[in-house]
Amino acid sequence: MSKTNLILAFIFLIFSQNAFANGIIRGIITDQNTGESIPFANVFVKGDNDIETGTTTDLDGNYSIDLPEGKYAITFSYLGYADYNVKDVNVIEEKTNLINIKMQESEKVLKEIVVTAKQVRNTETAIATLQRKSTKLLNGISSQTFSKMGDGNAAAAIKRVSGVSIEGGKYVYVRGLGDRYTKTTLNGIAIPGLDPDKNTVQMNIFPANIIDNIIVYKSFSPDLPADFTGGIVDIVTKDFPEEKNTTVSYSVGYNPSVNMNHQFLSYQGSKTDKWGFDDGTRTLPFNKSTFIPDESSNNISLHDLSNSFSKEMAAKKTTSGLNHSFAFSHGNQINFGEKSIGYIAAANYKNSFSHYGNTLFENYIVNPVTLSMTKENRKKGTISTQKTLLNALFSTAFKTKKHKISASYMLIKNGEDKAAKLDVVDFDDNPSTIIKDVLEYSQRTIHHAKMSGKHSFINGNLTAKWDFSPTWIEVDEPDIRSTGFELTNDGRYLIQPSIGADISRTFRNLKETSYNSKLDLEYKIKKGNKEFAKIKVGFNMLNKERDFSIQNYVFRVKSQSALNLQGNPDNLFLEKNLWKPDTEQGTYIKGNYEPANTFNAKQNVIATYAMTEISLTSKLKTILGARLEKVDNFYTGRNNLGTSILKNEKVLDELDILPSSNFIYQLADRMNLRFSYNKTLARPSFKEKS
Repeated sequence: MSKTNLILAFIFLIFSQNAFANGIIRGIITDQNTGESIPFANVFVKGDNDIETGTTTDLDGNYSIDLPEGKYAITFSYLGYADYNVKDVNVIEEKTNLINIKMQESEKVLKEIVVTAKQVRNTETAIATLQRKSTKLLNGISSQTFSKMGDGNAAAAIKRVSGVSIEGGKYVYVRGLGDRYTKTTLNGIAIPGLDPDKNTVQMNIFPANIIDNIIVYKSFSPDLPADFTGGIVDIVTKDFPEEKNTTVSYSVGYNPSVNMNHQFLSYQGSKTDKWGFDDGTRTLPFNKSTFIPDESSNNISLHDLSNSFSKEMAAKKTTSGLNHSFAFSHGNQINFGEKSIGYIAAANYKNSFSHYGNTLFENYIVNPVTLSMTKENRKKGTISTQKTLLNALFSTAFKTKKHKISASYMLIKNGEDKAAKLDVVDFDDNPSTIIKDVLEYSQRTIHHAKMSGKHSFINGNLTAKWDFSPTWIEVDEPDIRSTGFELTNDGRYLIQPSIGADISRTFRNLKETSYNSKLDLEYKIKKGNKEFAKIKVGFNMLNKERDFSIQNYVFRVKSQSALNLQGNPDNLFLEKNLWKPDTEQGTYIKGNYEPANTFNAKQNVIATYAMTEISLTSKLKTILGARLEKVDNFYTGRNNLGTSILKNEKVLDELDILPSSNFIYQLADRMNLRFSYNKTLARPSFKEKS
């Protein structure tokens, strides 16, 4: 059999394996008081058709049983807990019954119940239980909540969490503290930021259909990264599915003030803008280190370099389209006796428009003596934006009773096309009016992969977890174009760099790779049949490297009175209006490569921790521990003059011991009193150290 036939056979097996299957009873068993899963609990099933069988939960507290069609009674039992009985469970072929159980200690006996409805995990109730039972101070939001509210991405969803705000529709602020004091993780793994000036990740690029929940940690414990002071935002993506599920959705949105608007501003970009990335149309047309001669040298290469850029500089009126999106997801769990394989595949595409036809920005200067305000400048005009988001997620896991290995890969591409036409009025000592056209394009890409494992030993008392995750990100802003003409009192349009009426084109690029690996070991100490304490130790290693560069070029116009520019930015780069040695008039490029605008930075973080969780009484619990972090930052770059060169210069060398103590007293079943003391830190960013 050929390789192609083998692959097709495997795909057919995955998608059709339930065609002749029995029904399935599946779920998770947790402790009623702590909310933690109970591994290796007993599940006994007895049917009206005289079938008797059973199984045990795995290391995550999950169980799964294949049964012929019929009616069954189920008994859940575990040493130290009261038996939990469920009657009249109807099993239907090719259907999955989800029965999640919360067990209580043996002195609190429960009555029999009859299950008549499906239960789900990632709900508002589940998040509330996690918040109440967690040893950390946290808030969160589940996929059920932001699905109900219609939130399309993580930024829209997380703003519903108390104590969290969103700045600029992208950046998370926790407890009122700025971006610098908040850390973002993906499935517990650190991921690079997408802006050299920011610490957190832009949340609006994570679509809601791939997210299980979002947790915001507001207090520190040694098993968390320590480089935050406001909070940690952890985005948890979908993982092991409970049942076979396929969803396809398509939506179209119309806003009368935005969509099908004939005043929408745009320009000719690249053919692949609709997929969230530039096809190379906007790439710098020559090597960044190319020497650009001065106009006085009469070098013909100055004309050739100026002529190599795109001619389009003006924001033009067009008609915007409709907002539309498409989403697909498919997942299933396949059982092979006591082993199972789960997988989830998801894809999402979204195209949206925004338009502000009467935008107004005004800056004022405050007199410190009289406290009066004087208007400094005003910007008024139209800003139009088209955003494209494309993402894909694939996750798979293999699980036995005591071991789980999982792998996932996520791709996100986000493109943003912006065009603006603004009237800028300066009210300062030299009043002027500038008509400005701005064309911007930015594309953001994330590749995130993860391998992880969970293993149970010594009857579930010892648990080992490990993760390894590489992440690659790129933020590219190619050919940001800005053109300003001064509108004089006599109606002329002039390029006047001295007052800001000038021409510029900027190319900015950021690439960052990170490799994060960690190992956590947890050992449970029992007194009799009850858990008395936990000891947890771990190791974490993070390696990051960033390359950042800005290439900025300005353009001058010589003898502009002899040109027919008419205030139209597109006329600047017409062949007849470009500078030539024989005419010595027209538009020409100015500026050379500046080494100080390029740098490479690396960071190595090695951390280890130890902590213990002890139940001092039935109501009082304490968590004590400390984290040790060693960090080294290295920098390669130059100063503004290019005279001082640093190569792998160590610019940060710190060893920090970070203690943590938490006390939780249970005032009532649904009420806790918390006290905590801990130490965290806010490290300087790559840019600050550059």
